[in-house]
Amino acid sequence: INDILDLSRLQAGRMTIAADPFDLAALMRGVGMLLAPLAEGKAVTFRNLPPGHPPVWVTGDAGRVRQVLVNLVGNAIK
Repeated sequence: INDILDLSRLQAGRMTIAADPFDLAALMRGVGMLLAPLAEGKAVTFRNLPPGHPPVWVTGDAGRVRQVLVNLVGNAIK
């Protein structure tokens, strides 16, 4: 339902996108930790950023980027 609502907002030009700095490497590690059990359950080799990878600061909407990454990686694992 959230995806449908987001699509409706986007088509109506009413979607707000944040422009805040966030650590992309940390966000990617978090997505990796979230989806690693799914990958293991499917016997899929899953590689994430190595521990200690330096922060990669970008400006954007961390929540939207997380949503896209979860969808893409989740679909790839399936």
